[in-house]
Amino acid sequence: MKIQIPEKVNYVLRTLCEHGYEAFVVGGCVRDSLLNKTPADWDITTSAYPEEVKACFPHTADTGIQHGTVSVIVEHEPVEVTTYRVDGTYSDGRHPDSVRFTRSLEEDLARRDFAINAMAYNEEIGLQDPCGGRADLRNGVIRCVGAPERRFSEDALRILRALRFASVLGFSIEQSTESSMYDLADRVRLVAVERINVEFSKLILGQCADLILTRYRGVLSRATGLRIPAVNDLDRLPASVPVRLASMTDVDPRRLKYDNRTVRLVSDIRNALLALGDFSGGYKENSADGTAGDKENSIDGAGGAGRAVPLYKKENRSGEGTEPARVQLRHLLRMFGEDAVRGALEIRGDDTALLERILTDGDCFSLRQLAVTGRDLGLPPGPKVGKRLNRLLDAVIEEELPNERELLLRRNAAWTNEG
Repeated sequence: MKIQIPEKVNYVLRTLCEHGYEAFVVGGCVRDSLLNKTPADWDITTSAYPEEVKACFPHTADTGIQHGTVSVIVEHEPVEVTTYRVDGTYSDGRHPDSVRFTRSLEEDLARRDFAINAMAYNEEIGLQDPCGGRADLRNGVIRCVGAPERRFSEDALRILRALRFASVLGFSIEQSTESSMYDLADRVRLVAVERINVEFSKLILGQCADLILTRYRGVLSRATGLRIPAVNDLDRLPASVPVRLASMTDVDPRRLKYDNRTVRLVSDIRNALLALGDFSGGYKENSADGTAGDKENSIDGAGGAGRAVPLYKKENRSGEGTEPARVQLRHLLRMFGEDAVRGALEIRGDDTALLERILTDGDCFSLRQLAVTGRDLGLPPGPKVGKRLNRLLDAVIEEELPNERELLLRRNAAWTNEG
């Protein structure tokens, strides 16, 4: 077995070995290489102590010196090198109170979370696997290194990491590891919510997210504080965090401190879903101001806008040549934007061909696309300008008028003359 290691990483390994130290790539990069996946990054572990690592290279940075990590700068890029270590007690359930450096690779690997992450490799010696990680990869199993209750007591986030790996890799969880997850799930609340966010996001993007979310709903609810719903067909959705969150209607993304854009997009997708649902059940007559206006037509699925969803008439005033679905999609694009509407269609399993035609054909559905601006209307500055522009946009979306400057100005003048 041979792992293809990038040259800059190999340079660091060779240099450390030439100075009389052991050095291996370790952890996720070894796991992914054995699974024929491209590693996202490469970590090095070594018997050299931090000051010894720094003495081997002309350019280094102390990126985590208290935990034994030094970044070696190779061609202006950092390569992280960490000294073999043994962790002390974890009194806060999150971080080791102290670390002790060691010259023993076996001691270092024994402190790691799961056997599949406790393998090391270099080209001269080959694979070092004292914890049985390669067999677990072959068997598709997530198993703690050593006693599971100790691993999860040290850092409870490992419970979510186990579920994340099971979801992403399609692996099962070994029985004693699973049992300890149930026993200690509440301890995850000790972990910073930002770290929980990262693991939960990766979990819901996994190839087996449906299975893991369904089987471990109790563990996940206790660990995250979220109401984990029964999910169906989550795996078929695009690998998009906002889309998958939006499909999980009981999950409030604010609880895990998702950024404002994600929270807003989740809310908009859910509102667009509601509007599409109403549309599929038939149109309702819109009110004079262009919105349905009743509270039943809005949602507050993620603490977002909670905006009323307009339900437009099946035919425009001209009554001819209008595709109702196309008009409706243009209105939804106007309200929620392309990402939200696309996400809503994908959650419903609808064909997106019509949406693609709207975007490809350059249909007008926003004020930015309108062929006139407020300065063209001849109105005094104030709220009337915005109302008039939106009235013109309504006419274009519903195909009463083409999006042509001269015709829009003519219609604007007629409305002005009407008072």
